[in-house]
Amino acid sequence: MKILFTVRFYPTYGGGETVTLRLANKFADMGHNVHIFYLWDNGKQDVSQNVQTYKVSKMHSPIDGENIPKQDTRDIYTELELYIKSHSIEFIINQWLEPRRVYQAAAGTAKVLHCRHAAVYINSKKRNLAKKILGNYWFDKILSLIYRPYVRYSDRFVLLCQEYANEIKHIFRHKYDHKIISMLNPCRYDIPLPELLQGEKENAVCYVGRLYPEKQVDILLYAWKQVENIAIKEGWKFYIVGNGKALEDLQTVSEKLECKNVFFEGYQEPVNYYKKSKIFVSASATEGYPMTIVEAMAYGCVPVAANTYTALDGILFDNTNGYKINSLKPEDFSKTLRLLMLDKSLMDSMKENANEFCRKNYEIAKIADDWIELFKNLRSGL
Repeated sequence: MKILFTVRFYPTYGGGETVTLRLANKFADMGHNVHIFYLWDNGKQDVSQNVQTYKVSKMHSPIDGENIPKQDTRDIYTELELYIKSHSIEFIINQWLEPRRVYQAAAGTAKVLHCRHAAVYINSKKRNLAKKILGNYWFDKILSLIYRPYVRYSDRFVLLCQEYANEIKHIFRHKYDHKIISMLNPCRYDIPLPELLQGEKENAVCYVGRLYPEKQVDILLYAWKQVENIAIKEGWKFYIVGNGKALEDLQTVSEKLECKNVFFEGYQEPVNYYKKSKIFVSASATEGYPMTIVEAMAYGCVPVAANTYTALDGILFDNTNGYKINSLKPEDFSKTLRLLMLDKSLMDSMKENANEFCRKNYEIAKIADDWIELFKNLRSGL
């Protein structure tokens, strides 16, 4: 099969680029003809020599760090159309480019699959206020206008999980159900076998991610302060891994609370913290699909996460592989942290369940097979 990914940055930037590299390498290893069409260089990462890459010529610098300058638009899609035709591309996985223009560039010669890397209902003050004022019906009507191009100009609109796919189907009153699907992202690391997780971990809690206000890491600091007596007595540590514009504010909160055993680690390779931590925490106001939670679970970290986006329903359920916290109160986080810290058998059981869940759902081989099955169905007209 001849498969083309379209991204803005190559090889790294965000979740879409990470997934692109993971899938592109796997498809190439499976013997498929794989291409990546991109706009700007960013970072370095190993990519299979069997993956062909193409950078759009004469691109100006991105606006606000990531957006396409208007003067480059025509050249991008002219070159994309020529590339599709000259390489006889069959399937386009569009990660970021404008849906109508990608569909037009495909010109009916390639199947187009648009991927959305965010939640359907964004949990933000502005959107929540708009929903309250307009009511559910009219709010969904407005969302349908926003999402319509992704459905109209595609052969499949790909959501991050079934929960999001169901929400899009509801917004369109099931008019486009045949086009709307979900596809889980693969874990970016090879998921360890259970026997490789038997070594003793540190008494450690970790947060991994950007330090932005919407991540609400301050809630986690207040929760940590409430379990600090246990932390000091039992030698627990709290690692905060990441950078961002909220870093100084968070350090100030930690100092004012006089938090003990809290370590701001900056940007680091997160897998080292997954390996040594027992608990992963998140209080994000919203997420697309929280792959840091999945990655942590793969390495036997038990997640404790704010239940603020519907994707979490498919990851954590029945308190068997982690905990959903149904409020943003620090005391609710600290209650669960205290429970896990003091119950080793519970921690061990949930660690095993978390790893097993990841091996069952997020292995790259499984996800790649799901994509290839989708391509076969599209080729057959299903």
